[in-house]
Amino acid sequence: MSAQTPHDVALQGFGTGADDYDKARPSYPAAALASLRHDLGLVPADTKLLDLAAGTGKFTELLAKEGYEITAVEPVATMRAKITEQIPSVTAVEGTSWKIPVEDESQDVVTIAQAFHWFDDIETLRECHRVLKPKGRLVFIWNMESQDRCKWVKELREVYQQHDSEVPQYRKGQWKNVFKTEEAAKLYELPLNHRQLTNDFHVKGKEIVWQRIKSKSYVAVLSVEDQEKLKQQVYDILEDPENGFAADSTGRYIYPHECDLFWAQKR
Repeated sequence: MSAQTPHDVALQGFGTGADDYDKARPSYPAAALASLRHDLGLVPADTKLLDLAAGTGKFTELLAKEGYEITAVEPVATMRAKITEQIPSVTAVEGTSWKIPVEDESQDVVTIAQAFHWFDDIETLRECHRVLKPKGRLVFIWNMESQDRCKWVKELREVYQQHDSEVPQYRKGQWKNVFKTEEAAKLYELPLNHRQLTNDFHVKGKEIVWQRIKSKSYVAVLSVEDQEKLKQQVYDILEDPENGFAADSTGRYIYPHECDLFWAQKR
Protein backbone atom coordinates (compact mmCIF):
# COMPACT_ATOMS: atom_id res chain seq x y z
CA MET A 1 0.00 0.00 0.00
CA SER A 2 2.94 2.33 0.58
CA ALA A 3 3.31 3.04 -3.15
CA GLN A 4 -0.20 4.50 -3.27
CA THR A 5 -1.36 7.90 -2.09
CA PRO A 6 -4.40 8.03 0.22
CA HIS A 7 -6.53 9.31 -2.66
CA ASP A 8 -5.36 6.43 -4.87
CA VAL A 9 -6.56 4.06 -2.15
CA ALA A 10 -9.93 5.82 -2.02
CA LEU A 11 -10.47 5.85 -5.77
CA GLN A 12 -9.34 2.27 -6.30
CA GLY A 13 -10.87 0.83 -3.15
CA PHE A 14 -14.26 2.45 -3.50
CA GLY A 15 -14.26 1.87 -7.25
CA THR A 16 -13.72 -1.87 -6.96
CA GLY A 17 -15.75 -2.21 -3.77
CA ALA A 18 -18.89 -0.32 -4.78
CA ASP A 19 -21.10 -3.42 -4.59
CA ASP A 20 -19.82 -4.41 -1.14
CA TYR A 21 -20.24 -0.81 0.02
CA ASP A 22 -23.80 -0.62 -1.23
CA LYS A 23 -24.89 -3.98 0.21
CA ALA A 24 -23.09 -4.07 3.56
CA ARG A 25 -22.74 -0.49 4.77
CA PRO A 26 -25.38 0.68 7.23
CA SER A 27 -27.82 3.43 6.44
CA TYR A 28 -28.29 6.37 8.81
CA PRO A 29 -30.71 6.65 11.74
CA ALA A 30 -34.04 8.40 11.47
CA ALA A 31 -32.89 10.65 14.31
CA ALA A 32 -30.25 12.12 12.01
CA LEU A 33 -32.96 13.23 9.57
CA ALA A 34 -35.01 14.58 12.47
CA SER A 35 -31.98 16.58 13.61
CA LEU A 36 -31.70 18.18 10.19
CA ARG A 37 -35.35 19.20 10.38
CA HIS A 38 -35.44 20.36 14.00
CA ASP A 39 -31.90 21.29 15.13
CA LEU A 40 -31.10 23.00 11.84
CA GLY A 41 -34.65 24.11 11.10
CA LEU A 42 -34.64 22.73 7.55
CA VAL A 43 -37.92 22.47 5.70
CA PRO A 44 -37.39 19.85 2.96
CA ALA A 45 -39.74 21.44 0.43
CA ASP A 46 -37.84 24.73 0.65
CA THR A 47 -34.29 23.36 0.84
CA LYS A 48 -31.78 22.89 -1.97
CA LEU A 49 -29.26 20.34 -0.78
CA LEU A 50 -25.97 19.16 -2.24
CA ASP A 51 -24.72 15.74 -1.10
CA LEU A 52 -20.96 15.86 -1.61
CA ALA A 53 -18.96 12.63 -2.08
CA ALA A 54 -22.30 10.86 -2.13
CA GLY A 55 -20.85 7.38 -2.66
CA THR A 56 -23.53 4.88 -3.65
CA GLY A 57 -26.23 7.16 -2.24
CA LYS A 58 -26.79 5.72 1.24
CA PHE A 59 -27.47 9.13 2.77
CA THR A 60 -28.71 10.62 -0.51
CA GLU A 61 -31.60 8.18 -0.64
CA LEU A 62 -32.80 9.12 2.84
CA LEU A 63 -32.59 12.81 2.00
CA ALA A 64 -34.56 12.24 -1.20
CA LYS A 65 -37.30 10.46 0.73
CA GLU A 66 -37.53 13.50 3.03
CA GLY A 67 -38.33 15.66 0.01
CA TYR A 68 -35.15 17.74 -0.35
CA GLU A 69 -34.15 18.97 -3.80
CA ILE A 70 -30.83 17.17 -4.18
CA THR A 71 -27.72 17.30 -6.32
CA ALA A 72 -25.38 14.38 -5.61
CA VAL A 73 -21.70 14.95 -6.38
CA GLU A 74 -19.45 11.87 -6.58
CA PRO A 75 -16.07 11.39 -8.34
CA VAL A 76 -16.10 7.55 -8.56
CA ALA A 77 -18.02 6.44 -11.64
CA THR A 78 -19.12 3.03 -10.31
CA MET A 79 -20.55 4.63 -7.20
CA ARG A 80 -22.23 7.43 -9.15
CA ALA A 81 -23.87 4.77 -11.34
CA LYS A 82 -25.46 3.23 -8.23
CA ILE A 83 -27.10 6.57 -7.42
CA THR A 84 -28.46 6.98 -10.94
CA GLU A 85 -29.76 3.41 -10.95
CA GLN A 86 -31.32 3.38 -7.50
CA ILE A 87 -32.40 7.01 -6.97
CA PRO A 88 -33.48 8.30 -10.40
CA SER A 89 -35.09 11.40 -8.87
CA VAL A 90 -31.63 12.68 -7.85
CA THR A 91 -29.25 14.47 -10.21
CA ALA A 92 -25.87 12.72 -9.87
CA VAL A 93 -22.87 14.58 -11.30
CA GLU A 94 -19.12 14.10 -11.38
CA GLY A 95 -17.12 16.41 -9.15
CA THR A 96 -14.84 16.71 -6.15
CA SER A 97 -14.75 18.75 -2.97
CA TRP A 98 -12.26 21.10 -4.64
CA LYS A 99 -14.40 21.59 -7.75
CA ILE A 100 -18.13 21.38 -7.11
CA PRO A 101 -20.08 21.79 -10.38
CA VAL A 102 -22.79 24.18 -9.15
CA GLU A 103 -23.18 27.97 -9.08
CA ASP A 104 -22.12 30.31 -6.30
CA GLU A 105 -24.54 30.66 -3.37
CA SER A 106 -26.95 28.14 -4.88
CA GLN A 107 -27.34 25.62 -2.01
CA ASP A 108 -29.03 25.82 1.37
CA VAL A 109 -27.08 22.83 2.70
CA VAL A 110 -24.00 20.79 1.80
CA THR A 111 -23.94 17.33 3.39
CA ILE A 112 -20.87 15.09 3.50
CA ALA A 113 -21.55 11.54 4.66
CA GLN A 114 -18.76 9.16 5.65
CA ALA A 115 -16.19 11.03 3.57
CA PHE A 116 -14.77 14.33 4.87
CA HIS A 117 -11.65 12.65 6.31
CA TRP A 118 -10.51 12.03 2.71
CA PHE A 119 -10.45 15.74 1.80
CA ASP A 120 -10.32 17.58 5.13
CA ASP A 121 -8.54 20.70 3.90
CA ILE A 122 -9.20 24.42 3.73
CA GLU A 123 -9.76 24.23 -0.05
CA THR A 124 -12.81 22.03 0.61
CA LEU A 125 -14.16 24.44 3.20
CA ARG A 126 -13.69 27.35 0.79
CA GLU A 127 -15.49 25.53 -2.02
CA CYS A 128 -18.40 24.53 0.21
CA HIS A 129 -18.57 28.15 1.43
CA ARG A 130 -18.72 29.31 -2.20
CA VAL A 131 -21.73 27.16 -3.12
CA LEU A 132 -23.69 27.78 0.10
CA LYS A 133 -26.25 30.54 0.34
CA PRO A 134 -25.79 33.14 3.09
CA LYS A 135 -26.31 31.39 6.46
CA GLY A 136 -26.23 28.02 4.68
CA ARG A 137 -25.23 24.91 6.61
CA LEU A 138 -22.34 22.48 6.18
CA VAL A 139 -23.22 19.05 7.62
CA PHE A 140 -20.98 16.04 8.29
CA ILE A 141 -22.15 12.56 9.27
CA TRP A 142 -20.26 9.35 10.03
CA ASN A 143 -21.24 5.82 11.04
CA MET A 144 -18.69 3.96 13.17
CA GLU A 145 -18.60 0.41 14.51
CA SER A 146 -19.10 0.54 18.27
CA GLN A 147 -16.18 -1.15 20.00
CA ASP A 148 -17.14 0.23 23.42
CA ARG A 149 -20.41 -1.68 23.52
CA CYS A 150 -19.37 -4.93 21.85
CA LYS A 151 -16.44 -7.30 22.42
CA TRP A 152 -16.44 -8.89 18.96
CA VAL A 153 -16.55 -5.50 17.24
CA LYS A 154 -13.58 -4.39 19.36
CA GLU A 155 -11.59 -7.49 18.41
CA LEU A 156 -12.46 -7.11 14.72
CA ARG A 157 -11.35 -3.50 14.70
CA GLU A 158 -8.04 -4.40 16.31
CA VAL A 159 -7.44 -6.82 13.41
CA TYR A 160 -8.54 -4.88 10.35
CA GLN A 161 -7.39 -1.44 11.49
CA GLN A 162 -3.83 -2.71 11.26
CA HIS A 163 -4.23 -2.10 7.51
CA ASP A 164 -5.33 1.55 7.72
CA SER A 165 -2.13 3.17 9.03
CA GLU A 166 -1.40 5.00 5.77
CA VAL A 167 -4.87 6.32 4.94
CA PRO A 168 -7.08 9.02 6.51
CA GLN A 169 -9.81 7.71 8.80
CA TYR A 170 -12.57 9.41 10.74
CA ARG A 171 -11.60 7.62 13.95
CA LYS A 172 -8.12 9.21 13.93
CA GLY A 173 -9.62 12.70 14.33
CA GLN A 174 -7.17 14.47 12.02
CA TRP A 175 -10.11 15.89 10.05
CA LYS A 176 -10.78 18.25 12.99
CA ASN A 177 -7.48 20.10 12.50
CA VAL A 178 -8.72 22.27 9.65
CA PHE A 179 -11.38 23.76 11.95
CA LYS A 180 -8.64 25.05 14.26
CA THR A 181 -7.37 27.43 11.56
CA GLU A 182 -8.13 31.15 11.46
CA GLU A 183 -9.53 30.91 7.95
CA ALA A 184 -12.04 28.22 8.91
CA ALA A 185 -13.31 30.46 11.71
CA LYS A 186 -13.79 33.26 9.18
CA LEU A 187 -15.77 30.98 6.87
CA TYR A 188 -18.04 29.24 9.43
CA GLU A 189 -19.57 29.74 12.87
CA LEU A 190 -17.41 27.52 15.11
CA PRO A 191 -17.06 25.31 17.07
CA LEU A 192 -18.93 22.60 15.22
CA ASN A 193 -22.25 21.50 16.65
CA HIS A 194 -22.29 17.77 17.47
CA ARG A 195 -24.88 15.10 18.16
CA GLN A 196 -24.15 11.37 18.64
CA LEU A 197 -26.84 8.83 17.83
CA THR A 198 -27.13 5.05 18.17
CA ASN A 199 -27.33 3.27 14.81
CA ASP A 200 -27.36 -0.47 15.48
CA PHE A 201 -28.64 -2.65 12.66
CA HIS A 202 -29.32 -6.31 11.94
CA VAL A 203 -27.23 -8.60 9.72
CA LYS A 204 -27.98 -12.17 8.70
CA GLY A 205 -24.58 -13.62 9.61
CA LYS A 206 -20.82 -13.38 9.51
CA GLU A 207 -20.73 -13.10 5.71
CA ILE A 208 -22.29 -9.63 5.88
CA VAL A 209 -19.89 -8.58 8.63
CA TRP A 210 -16.99 -9.58 6.38
CA GLN A 211 -18.58 -7.77 3.45
CA ARG A 212 -18.88 -4.65 5.62
CA ILE A 213 -15.17 -4.87 6.45
CA LYS A 214 -14.21 -5.57 2.84
CA SER A 215 -16.06 -2.43 1.76
CA LYS A 216 -13.41 -0.35 3.52
CA SER A 217 -11.13 1.16 0.89
CA TYR A 218 -7.90 0.04 2.55
CA VAL A 219 -9.18 -3.56 2.72
CA ALA A 220 -10.57 -3.52 -0.83
CA VAL A 221 -7.09 -2.72 -2.22
CA LEU A 222 -5.36 -5.61 -0.42
CA SER A 223 -4.15 -8.54 -2.49
CA VAL A 224 -6.43 -11.57 -2.75
CA GLU A 225 -4.06 -13.48 -0.50
CA ASP A 226 -4.06 -10.78 2.19
CA GLN A 227 -7.84 -10.47 2.00
CA GLU A 228 -8.20 -14.21 2.54
CA LYS A 229 -5.91 -14.06 5.58
CA LEU A 230 -7.92 -11.20 7.02
CA LYS A 231 -11.21 -12.95 6.26
CA GLN A 232 -10.06 -16.01 8.21
CA GLN A 233 -9.09 -13.81 11.15
CA VAL A 234 -12.53 -12.19 11.04
CA TYR A 235 -14.33 -15.54 10.95
CA ASP A 236 -12.18 -16.90 13.80
CA ILE A 237 -13.25 -13.97 15.99
CA LEU A 238 -16.93 -14.29 15.07
CA GLU A 239 -16.93 -18.06 15.66
CA ASP A 240 -15.36 -17.76 19.13
CA PRO A 241 -18.34 -18.17 21.51
CA GLU A 242 -16.65 -15.99 24.14
CA ASN A 243 -16.88 -12.95 21.88
CA GLY A 244 -20.69 -12.86 21.95
CA PHE A 245 -21.51 -12.96 18.24
CA ALA A 246 -24.88 -14.66 18.62
CA ALA A 247 -28.26 -14.46 16.93
CA ASP A 248 -31.25 -12.87 18.63
CA SER A 249 -34.76 -14.32 18.74
CA THR A 250 -35.31 -13.40 15.07
CA GLY A 251 -32.23 -15.32 13.94
CA ARG A 252 -30.37 -12.13 13.09
CA TYR A 253 -27.29 -10.54 14.61
CA ILE A 254 -27.08 -6.99 15.93
CA TYR A 255 -24.13 -5.01 14.51
CA PRO A 256 -23.57 -2.12 16.96
CA HIS A 257 -22.80 1.28 15.45
CA GLU A 258 -22.74 4.91 16.51
CA CYS A 259 -23.60 7.80 14.21
CA ASP A 260 -21.88 11.18 14.68
CA LEU A 261 -23.54 14.27 13.22
CA PHE A 262 -21.72 17.62 13.02
CA TRP A 263 -22.76 20.93 11.47
CA ALA A 264 -21.72 24.55 11.10
CA GLN A 265 -23.32 27.67 9.63
CA LYS A 266 -21.70 29.75 6.92
CA ARG A 267 -20.61 33.21 8.04
